[in-house]
Amino acid sequence: MEQYEIWFPSYSSWAKISDLGQVIKKILDFGCGSGEMLNGLKLKGYKNIRIFGMGGSSLGTLAIYDFLKHKINKNFYFLTNLNQKIKFPKKKYLNLVISKSGNTLETIVNSNLYINKNDKNVLVSDNKKSILREISMKLKSDIIDHNNFIGGRYSVLSEVGMLPAELMGLDSRKFKKFDNLVANKKFLNSLIINVSNILELI
Repeated sequence: MEQYEIWFPSYSSWAKISDLGQVIKKILDFGCGSGEMLNGLKLKGYKNIRIFGMGGSSLGTLAIYDFLKHKINKNFYFLTNLNQKIKFPKKKYLNLVISKSGNTLETIVNSNLYINKNDKNVLVSDNKKSILREISMKLKSDIIDHNNFIGGRYSVLSEVGMLPAELMGLDSRKFKKFDNLVANKKFLNSLIINVSNILELI
């Protein structure tokens, strides 16, 4: 079994990683099952979907939507700050409220402004006590636990990005077809070098 070494400046030491391919595969498998989750929640019939979230909670999904809009037959609206003055037509909406902490102020404010009791509401958040979890329980919303070991810019490949991708009619598994990259030693070596170089800057 091959071993790879990565330099961690914070600890002034090298860390040996055996079978890096398996480590990467575990990362890529994270968030899989969004399709099954979608079927369990019965959300596929909704045509008007609003995404509430700040930063990494919504930007990855927005990038997917902008890039693949020509393949998507649903209306997606993104509420990502407090300056938006959007007048939504009177329709039934699926509201996907995303906040890792569950206490993001802007997301809480936008949720209070726009969410209606008659809408279908889903919260994606860490499994811990928070304001948004409390609100969601009062509204009898569906709650999806967001694993606590990933967040921010990386969350697009978790349920934060893959659940909306499935709602767009896209196959979340296709976002993670990196088997050829994992098997490619040149890719792994360049990945290790890049990670090491980035850590050197910290």
